[in-house]
Amino acid sequence: MKKTTGKIELAAPAGGWGQLVAAINAGADSVYLGYKKFGARAYAENFDMGQLKKAVNLAHNSNIKVYLTLNTLVKNNEIKEIINFLSIYTRICSDGIIIQDYGIYKLIRELFKSIPVHASTQLNIHNIYSLKLLNRLGFKRTVLAREMTLSEIKNLTGKKLMEIEVFGHGSQCYSYSGSCYFSSFIGGRSGNRGRCTQPCRMKYKLLKKDEDKCIYVIADGSYLLSKSDLCLLDLIPEIIKTGVDALKIEGRMKSPEYVGIVTKIYRKYIDLYYSDPLNYKVDESDIYKLTQIFSRELGPGYFKEMYPPDIISPKKSGSIGNFLGRVYGINNESSGNKKVKFIYMKSRWKINSGDILEIWTRSGNTRINVKDFELLGDKDKHYKYKIKVDSARRISEKDRVFKYFDIKVNDEARSLLKYDSGKLNTKALLSTGGQDVREETVAENYLNKFFPGNDKTAAEKNQDKLTITTCIYDHKYIESAIQNGADHVIYNDFKELVKDNGIESSIIKELEKYSNSKYDKISIGTPHILYDSDFKSIEKNVLNLLEHGIKNYKISNPALLELFNEIGSKNNNTIGIYLGSDFNLFNTLSFIFFNDLINENNFLKGIEFSPELNLEEISKIKSDAINFYKGIQKPGFSIYGHGYFRIMSSRYKIEFLNGNSTDSQFYIEDIKDYRFRIASDYNDNMMIFNSRNICTLFDLEKIKTSGINNIILDSRFYNKKDFESIIKNYREAVKMFEEYGVEKYKFFTSKLEDDRLFKNYSKGHLLRGVE
Repeated sequence: MKKTTGKIELAAPAGGWGQLVAAINAGADSVYLGYKKFGARAYAENFDMGQLKKAVNLAHNSNIKVYLTLNTLVKNNEIKEIINFLSIYTRICSDGIIIQDYGIYKLIRELFKSIPVHASTQLNIHNIYSLKLLNRLGFKRTVLAREMTLSEIKNLTGKKLMEIEVFGHGSQCYSYSGSCYFSSFIGGRSGNRGRCTQPCRMKYKLLKKDEDKCIYVIADGSYLLSKSDLCLLDLIPEIIKTGVDALKIEGRMKSPEYVGIVTKIYRKYIDLYYSDPLNYKVDESDIYKLTQIFSRELGPGYFKEMYPPDIISPKKSGSIGNFLGRVYGINNESSGNKKVKFIYMKSRWKINSGDILEIWTRSGNTRINVKDFELLGDKDKHYKYKIKVDSARRISEKDRVFKYFDIKVNDEARSLLKYDSGKLNTKALLSTGGQDVREETVAENYLNKFFPGNDKTAAEKNQDKLTITTCIYDHKYIESAIQNGADHVIYNDFKELVKDNGIESSIIKELEKYSNSKYDKISIGTPHILYDSDFKSIEKNVLNLLEHGIKNYKISNPALLELFNEIGSKNNNTIGIYLGSDFNLFNTLSFIFFNDLINENNFLKGIEFSPELNLEEISKIKSDAINFYKGIQKPGFSIYGHGYFRIMSSRYKIEFLNGNSTDSQFYIEDIKDYRFRIASDYNDNMMIFNSRNICTLFDLEKIKTSGINNIILDSRFYNKKDFESIIKNYREAVKMFEEYGVEKYKFFTSKLEDDRLFKNYSKGHLLRGVE
């Protein structure tokens, strides 16, 4: 089906050949699909090179664009294969490539300049400064974060910086995309690498710690993190009016039938709006089909409000089908040795032979294959049925009945799975070949430039002293952190940073207590989530800080790269920037990209590697990257060394979970009895932290060998006395290791093995890494 000029683009998922055909037949304007590797849906069917050629050929002959999803974080040892793959793929299709990794952005811009680059939702773009950055870098389109209201989206589309795409239907992640490490920390499978195990769809208990430090259950066994599915049919007119360029259907892991039905319905209503906008109305039968083909509870996501309290579906995490009605009568009859049961129910929806019903009973759910049934009445489209049931479960009156499978909806979906083989240009397929990826010289030449094959290890090059950085959230910890051995303090007072005149009243007042000689030891931390409303004050406050001589900042949101670039280009004072782990720096190319970008008008003081890298991978990046550093001094190469690491962030309030204030300490507990702390950020976003604290005190030798020269200690959840003890012991351990050798270091740390602050810890991914 050809796209009508001027209409919003409808982008459909193609996890495999069946989904591709269904999307084309149902009226998609574009499809997004992945290679067998390097896509954010590693468990989808996906395509090998020969299949990609066939898929692109079919789509293009149907006048449909194809966007390649190359949207995972990439390791150094995978870059060669990506270049080889792209060398072939870009001769087949040049519609666009969706990326998450800035290292992949770098190689595409340098080797495949004519290919449009789209920013994946994994880049978590949700403000105007991030959009300005992508515009400056030459991105053609961005897929916005799902956590945005219509008003916030309109503010971005109105700037006309690039094409804007939003998700319109399908599953929603609990966490901001690109900021979720839950799956990797509990099982080693990274969502940022397309291998998410979906821990947010599991059951959890909600626990509360009272004033006496007693922990008790306040919610038992609910799907506390399972978001409802997104459905924006009712909002299509408003979305189109915002100026959004493309509406995206989620679902590369979904069935061809799902893709066909959902795409067909959204095609219908997009066309309906353009043909008759004043009489736009959604037929409830189409909502029925969307619910039936697969969905959890449906809702508008964040489009109507910033913090929707009902966005979580705590009762069930899978597809629920359509609610038909309740059992109003039961009839048991004997037939030989077998008990035959009839149920009576009323419904506003029809039942057909071949349907599957699911009855939610007190003893569990039971399914019924509908074969023998009788329509007892039909009045005002309300139907009474007598249905034959063979079930060992006890069914009671008032039990709820759901349509698990609808034969007619399925038949409609199956009708969309046939394709016209005449649209495949066999000659074109043969001309581009059908083989898989092969090595090409372009990869060798490019890699020799950035990966020169150093003969020295990172350890041999790393002559720097191992330093200690502390993350502080309370100004009372600053002086004691420095006194107890911290080389660097990152002060995170986010509420004041985004508050009008907040800097004058708190941060600057606090920092003026210290001499100018200590200013270089103190950096200002910034939030990883920043909406446009936050920038009303943040620029003013940063300029005020700079005037007071505070020139170092740790940043965790791409918007601040652009803001600080603008500030740096206008001021003589150069800003020192520490790059936080939220940038997911995963390979040498991404380091070189950020190094070049930041040092245009400021200078890169340090980076914190992705928490999903192991020490061997870090060592390789450090060894290669140091050859390309352009700053005025060597950067600090940091890892998160001690504390409770944030593994999720969500635009959701803790009070929605418990109905009370957030003054108490809350946890969620999984089926293995692991407890994860939860807390609120400065903007009421809910954060979830790993069940065990990370500790690297006993691995300093391995850390130093990898080339790391800075360890970050996080004070969150520690009282002042305990955190001082943590700093002292790390300081002493570093001293023992660097001044007196490994044996004395090991003897010193062995005495701390039973200390409660260093027991029952996790090493994160430093030794294992992720898939």
